[in-house]
Amino acid sequence: MSEYPFVDIHTHSELIPKDVVAIRNVFYGDALNYRFDIKRFYSIGLHPWFIEGADDTFDPAKLEMLAAKPFVMAIGEIGLDSTADIDIEKQSRIFELQLTVAHKLKKPVIIHCVRTISYFIPKFKNNSFKVPVILHGYNCNAEITGSLINKNCFFSYLNKTFFLKPMKARYLLKKFMKQGPGSEISRPVV
Repeated sequence: MSEYPFVDIHTHSELIPKDVVAIRNVFYGDALNYRFDIKRFYSIGLHPWFIEGADDTFDPAKLEMLAAKPFVMAIGEIGLDSTADIDIEKQSRIFELQLTVAHKLKKPVIIHCVRTISYFIPKFKNNSFKVPVILHGYNCNAEITGSLINKNCFFSYLNKTFFLKPMKARYLLKKFMKQGPGSEISRPVV
């Protein structure tokens, strides 16, 4: 492994190259019977796409028990998705329950946020997040990005951001790097 390995903070793949440090996402429903490899890193959460049907069986105490294990690095992927055919209030309720677990365990959250950034911005402004937040698949404009800098928020980009929108990616990265060494944004998550 190189001195500075590639870090993939969110993958669903079982196949992780040896030179990559990865946090493999395991869905909450699967985690109850999953055979964890204690030499790997994981995140666990109830994704907003899978809340329907699971909301009756979701147990924050079980999530806490699973996530308390030292190889579970984060709670996630959790969040809101306005394009999902699931009531947004139900998504919000499940999200808040999972966020409470993250706060209790002091573990970061990986947030799925599709067309729902307006729900999260007040939480950042009010410092409601007591743990680091990684906005997964981040794709907001520079103004919103600027408002989140130094709010314990990190950004995870999908390949489409860098390859399909290279000008936007270049602009955001230049803005990040202008923050200088020591700032939160000088270590963006990719």
